[in-house]
Amino acid sequence: MVTRFKKYLQENVLTADLLNRMAAHEAKCDKSGGHRVAELDDVHLLETIGWLIRAQDAMPYGGLSRGYSFGWNPYFPKRGWQPAQPKATGEAIATLFDCAAALGREDLRQRAIDLANWLIKIQMLNGAIGGGTLDEPPSPEILNTAQAIIGWIRAHRETQSERFAQAARRASDFLIIAQDPQGTGQFDLSQSAGFDGSACSSRVGWALIEAGILMEEYRYCAAGEKNVDHSIRQQRSNGWMRSGCLDNSDCTLLHTIAHSTEGILQSALILDNNRCLSAARKTADVLLSKIHDDGSMCGRFTSNWSERASWSCLPGNAQMASIWLKLYRVTGSEKYLHAAQQVILFLKKTQNRITSQPGLRGGIKGSSPCDGEFGRYQTLSCAAKFFIDALLLLSQVSASKNPVSPPSALALK
Repeated sequence: MVTRFKKYLQENVLTADLLNRMAAHEAKCDKSGGHRVAELDDVHLLETIGWLIRAQDAMPYGGLSRGYSFGWNPYFPKRGWQPAQPKATGEAIATLFDCAAALGREDLRQRAIDLANWLIKIQMLNGAIGGGTLDEPPSPEILNTAQAIIGWIRAHRETQSERFAQAARRASDFLIIAQDPQGTGQFDLSQSAGFDGSACSSRVGWALIEAGILMEEYRYCAAGEKNVDHSIRQQRSNGWMRSGCLDNSDCTLLHTIAHSTEGILQSALILDNNRCLSAARKTADVLLSKIHDDGSMCGRFTSNWSERASWSCLPGNAQMASIWLKLYRVTGSEKYLHAAQQVILFLKKTQNRITSQPGLRGGIKGSSPCDGEFGRYQTLSCAAKFFIDALLLLSQVSASKNPVSPPSALALK
């Protein structure tokens, strides 16, 4: 009875708007058109980087915080910074290296190296990376392991340190063992705390292909190609990804669809593989028609691309913007550039740059409005990472289209 009452209290009373006035105010702002957009994208970029730095500094034992709860979070349960998450940490490594190169900031490069070293510290004896957050019992997680490999490979390229290559090799060996004996690209589900189908397969494929090229190990590349092929086989003729969302397999989260598409696209770019490129474009092209007038996209889609959410999934929006920008660079088709610009403008409106709350300012929320189902009343590291990626890509594309650029706010920092 006491446990049941405590659960009711945390899920219904403590999450009420009256006790979460700042969160309710943020949701109201989202519903009324969002925040003011800065004249220069650099302003939004620097604010998001600042949030990511705070998300790292808030972790006393290393790693990157999963996110920040600016309303009561019944899962953790509390407000404030959430525990370090291996997946978010692995994803952020390449982004921080990219920021360091774009801004000429050695501090960001060192932060990326610190995150890569932290992942080695928590790597399990079997080579895997655990699922969930740092405060949960360690259980091997396939997707988190793949994200760590991608981060370690980038860290090795930047530093030439063999410790990162060795960690990536151990993790790659774990992923190969976790594949089913028939080599179809599927996985032994007992080896994963959070299997999510197509998204897992394509991103594991991307990671193993990267590892195979770095270490000149054909078996990694071959296994990776099977993973990507498995993901493509989950794609329906209309481009919808049967990604196996754990909570609703027939109504897929945009974030999961984008994860699958990005893994296939990255593999296509690495291998110069037209079949993979066509598969990625099939899904990306359908989603072009799903952009709302305000630049947002629905948070969930059914198998016939019907919208099944009243909120927008911000990490998924940011990922799709990056995917379209990469496709623009490959194809030169302006439709991809226009779509990315629309979505990025919407994302900038969701960013609060004026609050004194350190975990809200500069962050990108899970949903818009922020009382939506995904990451309710939270700013998320994955959302910040993908937003930064999109802004950096857009900056590169704009520079190539306009050789003479106006003075940048970055030059003032």
